[in-house]
Amino acid sequence: MNVTVIITAALMSACVVSARLMGHDWSHNSSHLWNNNVANGRREVARRVQFVPFGLLQTLTGHTRGINSVAFSNDGTRIVSGTYNEIKIWDAQNGGAALLTIRLNYPYSHMINSVAFNKDGTRIVSGGGDRTIKIWDAKNGGAELQTLRGHSEGRFKGVYSVAFNNDGTRIVSGADDSTIRIWDAQNGGAALQTLRGQIYHIVYSVAFNNDGTRIVSGSSDDTITIWDAQNGGAVLQTLIGHDYDVYSVAFNNDGTRIVSGSYDRTIKIWDAQNGGTALQTLSGHTSDVKSVAFNNDGTQIVSGSEDGTVKLWDAQNGGAALQTLIVQNGYVLSVAFSNDGTQIVLPFGVTIEIWGEIVPTSAPSTPPTVIPTLAPSIPPTVIPTSAPSTTPTVVPNPAPVTSPMVNLFISLTPGPSSLRAVPIAASQTLSTSNIVIIVCVGTICLVICAFFGRRCIKQSIVKTPKDQDDHFTDNAD
Repeated sequence: MNVTVIITAALMSACVVSARLMGHDWSHNSSHLWNNNVANGRREVARRVQFVPFGLLQTLTGHTRGINSVAFSNDGTRIVSGTYNEIKIWDAQNGGAALLTIRLNYPYSHMINSVAFNKDGTRIVSGGGDRTIKIWDAKNGGAELQTLRGHSEGRFKGVYSVAFNNDGTRIVSGADDSTIRIWDAQNGGAALQTLRGQIYHIVYSVAFNNDGTRIVSGSSDDTITIWDAQNGGAVLQTLIGHDYDVYSVAFNNDGTRIVSGSYDRTIKIWDAQNGGTALQTLSGHTSDVKSVAFNNDGTQIVSGSEDGTVKLWDAQNGGAALQTLIVQNGYVLSVAFSNDGTQIVLPFGVTIEIWGEIVPTSAPSTPPTVIPTLAPSIPPTVIPTSAPSTTPTVVPNPAPVTSPMVNLFISLTPGPSSLRAVPIAASQTLSTSNIVIIVCVGTICLVICAFFGRRCIKQSIVKTPKDQDDHFTDNAD
């Protein structure tokens, strides 16, 4: 038996005995390290949800001119893209094949600036340089269903931004004629309202909130405007904070926050309800921020920039940059999350890239939960299964040996000369440090035995009151 094992066992025994005698509850020692919510008899430890990095999943090719706008369908199975005179619908899951191509008779200058699906994926809306909005059949051959006319002559690229409301009954558009228009998407495409901003400023981006009661717009006057989309189109709030043109705006899913991207290279998160204050400014892009979007639960933001990168941001805890996707040297004019937040689509030049969460298949995506036990964690004692292969030491007339612990106790306890220490084999020669440890352990054992021995043999004394003056007498006799 190795001396170290004997010493460790003795020390463990002394500690356990002392802890039990003192009534110590080890389960409380580490309680400050854990979340002590108890459910079904188990202590539960709070886990922090960790960000899952994105990697390139697919590259879609087929356009021959630069792509200005992309969007996912609500179910994440398809992607729509718009370029100078062409709209394509892509399979977002099975190899990225082009499912449908719609070609327009636009001249070179009348490009498609913006495209979007309705919620059920049966319709596509597009806005272009000819100042019209078109609604397309997204299922049956891509037929043109309606053309909405009303935006007047502007200075640049016509209709910059279009979007459906959540139930697909209305469309909002923003253009270079300084107006925002709300359209009936079902019954003839009538213009329902015209919202007028500052004259001679371009409306670059528009979006409905989830229930369709408000519209947010970003424009070249450096401001963001929240509009009443139901009762006359009144201005509800004007958000001021960017230094230059606001190219992209979006609501989060519950309508409490707005994100904006600007020519000033920053992204801002705004309170969309209580005064419209800027809650956070996210800095990191080195050129214009052309497009921004929330994921569905509002915890992350994606941004695309003319610096050729796409960035993912924490939208809740300080606005940290979670990941930078290095695309190439060039512009990223549009970005969009899938509805479940696990994929991002972005155009780069004439190609489209789909990025998605990369979850390892051989390991859990989050660290395992560690639940502390109710007793202190003590390293297990490793006991050799066989004695060292050394020549045994012959000991004349050895004393009877019952166990290593008994031998150790006998070797350390003073008494008659008949209780002799058992000699130790040559392979187990004690060093000075081992002797010191043995003496300390023995002293602890002796103190414990002496202390509790005195308590066991001490007479029990009971005090009882003898008279009215609270004097006591010893009735032990």
